[in-house]
Amino acid sequence: MIELFNIRSIAVVLPEVLLLFSCGLIDITDVVCQYFNRLSVTKDIEDIDVAPIVPMHTPMRKTIEQVAQKYNVLPKTWNEKSLRCCATTNAACNGTNASAVGSTLIIPSNYQSIQPRQIVAIALHEFGHMKKNHVEKDNQARVLVHMLRALLVALITTYMKDESVHPIVGYLSVKFLIVQPMFDPFIRCVLNYIAHQHELEADEIACECNYEDALYASLTKEKKLNQETVPSVMYSYLYSNHPTIETRQTAILNYKKRKNM
Repeated sequence: MIELFNIRSIAVVLPEVLLLFSCGLIDITDVVCQYFNRLSVTKDIEDIDVAPIVPMHTPMRKTIEQVAQKYNVLPKTWNEKSLRCCATTNAACNGTNASAVGSTLIIPSNYQSIQPRQIVAIALHEFGHMKKNHVEKDNQARVLVHMLRALLVALITTYMKDESVHPIVGYLSVKFLIVQPMFDPFIRCVLNYIAHQHELEADEIACECNYEDALYASLTKEKKLNQETVPSVMYSYLYSNHPTIETRQTAILNYKKRKNM
């Protein structure tokens, strides 16, 4: 009788365990995909191997490297192929300060039309991301947040599923139609908040290199170019991994005040 009871108990519990396990694998797969998607951040702009290399003898490149070396923000793995340019309005970086796979900085292809100090300030901002290991930290935060979401969604869905329908159908319908959409805005806000802090930290690195005025001017220029599409603070938290230009400029002004005290 006891053995029969145990078999029946296992028969009841096993489908639930397998269900949670299979749905957990789906969430884990999503986390892994999110992680590797962040690793290829510069793929959103242009393939790194295709983007043209800025020649070593270019005055702008020499200035960027000299300033970065002076303030100890040039990545250790920096080499002749590290500085590239492509048709984009934003700069981007890949790698960390001591990345085993090298570090790459991509600047707009029209950099010659930008004020020299401004393009150096932009480069220092990107070096700040590398120095602070923001790509790696962003990946870690993304994995932890998505794992937490997967756990909470699984637990809540288990208690909310509709018993009147097939267990799997009831579980998945509640999961994907009710519970998971409730968490998505929160997840976006948390990850974007972390990304915003990284942007402000990178700005501060450029300020510490005495390029706060040039960085402020470059943000003003960007604001004029995108005047019709400047997002609000709430929009930036929900849909953008960059804080508003006003937020960044306010942080720069606050840094200058602390510096002059």
